[in-house]
Amino acid sequence: MSAARHDQMWTIEELFPGTRSARGIHISVRRGREFIELIEGTDYVRVLTDAHDLPESLERGDSPKGRWVRLAKADLDRRFARNVTAMWDGQRVAVTGSTGELAHIGFNGSSEWAEEHDLHGSQYEGWLGSVPAAELSDVQVVERELS
Repeated sequence: MSAARHDQMWTIEELFPGTRSARGIHISVRRGREFIELIEGTDYVRVLTDAHDLPESLERGDSPKGRWVRLAKADLDRRFARNVTAMWDGQRVAVTGSTGELAHIGFNGSSEWAEEHDLHGSQYEGWLGSVPAAELSDVQVVERELS
């Protein structure tokens, strides 16, 4: 597991490359490029990409989340999970993705605080919302290698 990394080292676009939402993201690295994984098979992964020009891809397609290609695990440089947390208005939240200037967050804490901040969900399943990315501070990134 790598050490936590902070604010000025990451932008939302770098944390969540090529995706609008990335809850619990797993990332495949191929030729130095990071791709968000959609599906993991025994010997392959499907990854989101705007580049349909990967000639070695096993398969290509479209999904509600975007364009994807299927890559052999043997052709990957690395696979890892990335967990991101940040402070927002005094509370630690999970950052799950981004859309433009907004960061998508998850919160597992006080129902009162969540409702005051217009988050949607419940005390049992957690709270979700979108906030201006510029309002996040103390961003911490932890990466864990996957096999």
